[in-house]
Parts: sequence; C-alpha cells; structure tokens
Amino acid sequence: MNNIFAFLFRILLLTSACLFILPADASPIQNKKSDSPDIQRPVPTKTRERLFYIQRTLNKNTIVYDANFDSQGNLNSKQPVKVYWIRFEEGGGTMPLRTYEQQFVFGVDAEQKSKGEFVVKVAAFKDRIVQLKQTAPFQAKAYTVINKQEAELDHIFVKADGYSVFSKVLYLELFGRKNNETQSIYERVPVNQ
Repeated sequence: MNNIFAFLFRILLLTSACLFILPADASPIQNKKSDSPDIQRPVPTKTRERLFYIQRTLNKNTIVYDANFDSQGNLNSKQPVKVYWIRFEEGGGTMPLRTYEQQFVFGVDAEQKSKGEFVVKVAAFKDRIVQLKQTAPFQAKAYTVINKQEAELDHIFVKADGYSVFSKVLYLELFGRKNNETQSIYERVPVNQ
C-alpha cells in the first residue's frame, strides 16, 4: 500500500515541479518526432557531457542529465550524473533541482557496477533502469530498454492530461538510438494510476 502512495506522490510531483514559472521568450526551437506534440519544445544543446533530458506537458523547462567527470576524464564514482534544470521559460538559464525534486521526482540513485559502469535510477521511474557506461575519457552514454531493445537514451517526454499542477500523467515517451546511433527508436509507456 505504501508503494502505491509513494508512486502516486512521485507522479504528482512530476507534474507539479516548477510551480512558479513565469513565461518568457524561449530559445530556438526544434521539432520533436512524437505522437503527442502539444507545443514545440526547445532541444538542449548537445554537449560532450549530455546523457539525456526530460520534458513535460506543463511547460518548456527541461531537466538535464549530464555525465560528471573528474579531472582525468573518468566518471565521478560518488556522483556520476549531474541533474539540473534548463529554464527555457525564463530565458534558458540553469537551476539546480529543489530538494523534493531531487528526492522524489528527477534525482538519481547511481550504483557503481565496475570501473566506468553504473546502474542509474531516476526517482520517479525506478522501474526503468539506465545503464551509464564510460566509452572513452570525457565520454559516456546512457542506455535503457526501449521497445524491448537496448538503446542509447536521448530523451523522455512526460504527457499529462492538462497543464495544471494536479494534471494526471497519462504516459511517458522514450526516445533513443540503436545500432551505433544510426536508427531512432521510440516507446510509449502508459502510466497506470
């Protein structure tokens, strides 16, 4: 019973994160290939650290997941992933996650499996494991199962039934690449509440 309440609480926080958003001009926008594009969303600039990102129905603000390297280019064993906001609704600046966002919604737990390999779980999606693998100094990729195939995760879209804080999450859309980044892969994951 506690698991059900914890899950529902996470979904509520997922849709309510960023209660105090003031609309502003957004950065350049690129179209997404999605079954449910309700608005066009900015695509975060690809960096060598960028693993994946999450966007939501609520607004254009984006949660970014970057690899965290030490000075020698190895993944930081204590905190291999940095998570933060890109506030596209407020001009594109960055902001750290709030404590409740970190603990219950967008934060990650990472467990090192071997040198340069971690199992990563996003707080609200703990059933969907992400494998973080270092591929070279200052290079890493995030892999998960998308449509029953291992793929490099590019981004997640959270679809809710409205734009309010208390909107019900309907499904997640997972976007990735397989076959050495040459073929796109997609899965829609219903959220049972």
